[in-house]
Amino acid sequence: INPAKTIFIPLAHDEWAIYMPVFKKMFKTPACIMYNTNAEKKLVNRLFKNELIYSEIAGTGVDIPADLPELDVKVELNIQTDYILYVGRVDVFKITYEDFAWFLKYADESEKKIKLVLIGNLYMEIPVSDHIVYLGFVDEHTKFNLIKHSLFLFQPSQFESLSMVVLEAFAMEKPVLVHKNCEVMKDHIDLSKGGYYYNNYRDFRYAFDQLTENKYLNKKMGESGKAYLDKNYRWDNIIDKFQNVIENKLNKSVRKLPDEYS
Repeated sequence: INPAKTIFIPLAHDEWAIYMPVFKKMFKTPACIMYNTNAEKKLVNRLFKNELIYSEIAGTGVDIPADLPELDVKVELNIQTDYILYVGRVDVFKITYEDFAWFLKYADESEKKIKLVLIGNLYMEIPVSDHIVYLGFVDEHTKFNLIKHSLFLFQPSQFESLSMVVLEAFAMEKPVLVHKNCEVMKDHIDLSKGGYYYNNYRDFRYAFDQLTENKYLNKKMGESGKAYLDKNYRWDNIIDKFQNVIENKLNKSVRKLPDEYS
């Protein structure tokens, strides 16, 4: 309607939809683009050659309840062993059968009493194993307690523009394991030093060994993730960026809207 007064928040990631012709003009039209991460910005600039559009790396803030009621996961959820947590839609675009196979191979080779706990809506068949626990969709209170008591967060999705659950894990000082093929996730790890990434079984096993056996490293990575979150994804900073764009970067002239929008 009025590109000169428009802020575009694309949430872009490298999936088939972004290659549709309609986006060629769309990514060159707005007065400002607010990206979630620098990796997202680099992807968009590469695809659309729109470096001249004013932009900021903004993202979103994370809200963890300050007075989170304690939940005993052993009693309430019957999780009696150490566990790794996956949060999100359980489908092949988020967690693959290869990820499951590698986890089960690791559990078998290491002989550790360890579980992969999954929460989220189910859209695929998951392997039947004593090492895998699917809890379905849970409320926020349960989710945050599961993050709190996990060894680390497992976020293998290769198609993300930010990943709220990774930021939530960082906020709760938990390290994360992500897939190297997702530039956004790889950037989170490179910049935060808050976990590991993998794209082969050797790296997968090494990360699991470190994060399940080295308590000092696990704690230090959790602290590093928290520091990264505090620097980049706190509401005060994000609101300041949006306020600056609205007050100083948008065209202040008002154009008459077409009749159909009146």
